[in-house]
Amino acid sequence: MANSEHLALLQAGAKTWNEWRQIHRNLTPDLRRIDFRKTNLQQIELQKALLVNTDLQDANLSGANLSHVNLSGANLNGAVLMGANLEKIVLINAKLQGANLRRATLVGADFSGADLSGAILSGTNLRHADLYRVKLGHSDLRSADLQAANLGGADLYKANLSAADLSDADLTKSTLKRAMLRRTVLRCADLKGANLSEADLTGACLIRINLKNAVLESTNLLGAELSEASLAGIHLCNTTMPDGSIENRDCP
Repeated sequence: MANSEHLALLQAGAKTWNEWRQIHRNLTPDLRRIDFRKTNLQQIELQKALLVNTDLQDANLSGANLSHVNLSGANLNGAVLMGANLEKIVLINAKLQGANLRRATLVGADFSGADLSGAILSGTNLRHADLYRVKLGHSDLRSADLQAANLGGADLYKANLSAADLSDADLTKSTLKRAMLRRTVLRCADLKGANLSEADLTGACLIRINLKNAVLESTNLLGAELSEASLAGIHLCNTTMPDGSIENRDCP
């Protein structure tokens, strides 16, 4: 359970809490399993805190410092984390449906098994983040930095990744059906066995991408750059190729 002294200090307000944290920088605040639903925690200093299974649904954490925090199993559905520092945060199996993470820093974050369906992640820095088997259906990842991120087995159904940078990212066996990938950079990314059916990759950078055994049925590749791409075993049916031609070689 949570430390009652730590909880009392936090309930005293952000000013009191942040001043206390300045003095006790190396301490690990224990706030496990606390109900913080709809609580205003803007600009709060929670770095290195223990928040496992905490309820932060609809809480306002804009500009908060949550770096190196353990929020595994926490409920952050609908939470506002705009501009927050979430570097190396642990959110294993956490719930973040509809959460607003616009312009947040998520470098090295661990989202393994988390549910980010419908989340707003536009402009976020997710370099080297672990998003293995994460649910990102209908999420907004426009202009996000996902370089070298692990998205293996992730569900990105109807996700908007327009102009995002996924260079060197691992997207093996991921689902990108109907995803928006206009002008997305996928240089050297691994999409082996990925499902890109009905995805829009207009103008995307696919240089040296691995699409081995990927499914591109009714996919739009108009204007995409595919030089040095690995296309062995790729499935093409009603696929719009970079030059505008339609490829139907694998249709039933």
